[in-house]
Amino acid sequence: MIFDDKFMINAMKRIDELQQETIDKAKEIEGASEYIKKKLELYDKDEELRNNLKTIHLKEMKIAKEFFV
Repeated sequence: MIFDDKFMINAMKRIDELQQETIDKAKEIEGASEYIKKKLELYDKDEELRNNLKTIHLKEMKIAKEFFV
């Protein structure tokens, strides 16, 4: 199936519309904003921990490389 630019542009517009509809409906749910705020805080903390883990892993690799060379 071949997609032309016009089809892709229309698809992206529709995706944006659906996302906005979902956001608008979610705002109507009691407690949704608090839930989202807490989820974003946890996401930020998770990202920080993943970055720390990556740094530790790289340091371990460096130590091992220096030891075995």
